[in-house]
Amino acid sequence: MLTKILWNSISYYDYGEEYYHGMLNGIFTSRGFAPDSNDEACPGGPDLSVKDRGRRAFLLMEFKRSARKEDLDADCDHAIRQIFEKGCDKVIPEGYEEQLICGIAFHAKMARVRFVR
Repeated sequence: MLTKILWNSISYYDYGEEYYHGMLNGIFTSRGFAPDSNDEACPGGPDLSVKDRGRRAFLLMEFKRSARKEDLDADCDHAIRQIFEKGCDKVIPEGYEEQLICGIAFHAKMARVRFVR
């Protein structure tokens, strides 16, 4: 689904990590969430964190820009490892019961998304 959004909305010239970051921030905001960009709750925090109050779930996202489409899977794994290595998975907001870790790798108009619980 994210690849479809990218394919229909961006130019091949819009492919910096910060562009994808801002786009996802806007998508979550438009859906009624209040995402935290570069959350400072842990050192070098995730690129984006989102609280789903209704489900009491907390989503941590790290983004990577892949140099080649063949690197998308490895870069997703790297993004997820980075969240664990920095200890961001240990910072769970009070009252939240579920945490999802998400690594997203982008290359041009393609995206790969992986989740870990």
